[in-house]
Amino acid sequence: MKRYWDTLEIGDALPAIVKKPISRLQIAQFAAASEEFSPLHLDDEHAKAAGFNSAYAPGLMALGFAEESLRAFASNMRIVSLTGTFQRLIWPGDTLIAKGLLLRRYQKHDEHRIQFSVWCENQHHEVVMKGSSIGLLFKNALHEQKSQSAVPAISSATHEALLKKCAHLLNDVSHSHGVAVEHKELV
Repeated sequence: MKRYWDTLEIGDALPAIVKKPISRLQIAQFAAASEEFSPLHLDDEHAKAAGFNSAYAPGLMALGFAEESLRAFASNMRIVSLTGTFQRLIWPGDTLIAKGLLLRRYQKHDEHRIQFSVWCENQHHEVVMKGSSIGLLFKNALHEQKSQSAVPAISSATHEALLKKCAHLLNDVSHSHGVAVEHKELV
């Protein structure tokens, strides 16, 4: 469904995305797709030796479900940022529900931005991940027609800010791990 910035209200809810119970096959497929091959996610014996009841799902699965909810909210939204912190482990058999609320509408760098609080709950209504997201929308249908694009473009100021943030994060990772990281231009 298409949405426009000037029609949204603070408190608008993202569609709740209810996922089927997490299967071991799904965990393995996610591990392969994300190249996250921790034995804590794939090997029960290893996970038990580390003090867990069994292998558990990567927390990033919940963030992926939150992204799915954002995309269901507005097919014409460009997601500029999506962050999350993981609150609880996700076990095989858990049913996750991705949810979110619109917190803010604002303009920055000639962009029409919306900010969401996003989270995922398990079948016991326990929050397993909470985070936030910023998206760009067209102001209205006329703005979309003028752009001749399916989603709003990122301004050059936002592009530069994202590049700086990526470079900063890369520096933090390389210094915290004592690893030399080759810096490449992202765009």
